Amino acid sequence: MAQQWLLQNQHLVDAYTVDRAKKSLEKGYKKLMSYQTSEGGFEWFGGSPPVETLTAYGIVELYDMKSLYDGLVNSSKLHRASDWLIRRKTGTGTFNYGSKMYQFGGYAEKHIKNAYIVWTLTEANREYHDKLTKEIDWLLNITKSKIEISTYFISLLALILYNVNKSKEAEEFADMLTKYQELEKEE
Repeated sequence: MAQQWLLQNQHLVDAYTVDRAKKSLEKGYKKLMSYQTSEGGFEWFGGSPPVETLTAYGIVELYDMKSLYDGLVNSSKLHRASDWLIRRKTGTGTFNYGSKMYQFGGYAEKHIKNAYIVWTLTEANREYHDKLTKEIDWLLNITKSKIEISTYFISLLALILYNVNKSKEAEEFADMLTKYQELEKEE
């Protein structure tokens, strides 16, 4: 967000600050890429096997960096990470998770992790939308189950649906969030 503000308001900031911010982003990109494994996913220390939710986080970071500076992000690195996550799908609407105790997202429930991964893939890679139909349906089915769903999950689901051009369904979840906010105001 700070980078975006700097780029949009360069007339308000001296050139040194803008250049320093760009160099910091380049340094951060290089550091992030040191954690991408040979399989394509990301791991806390760059070893194997990669961590699914951490890879999703890495994808979002790469996507955001790519939108800031043309040529900074190697698109093939972004696709490698996305492809690795796609290969982690179970075929039943969920993802396989490694056994590492230090999964990013901690011990979040499976539907939360799945929603985060699907949001990441739909946000950063429009070409993956058709490959995530089962996963989106699985997430929608969660809302019909007896599992207690959080506003975070609802937010992710609304964003996913907007990303895949299912605006009518997305609006339903956005309205649900509005109702939750109104209830909180009353308390």
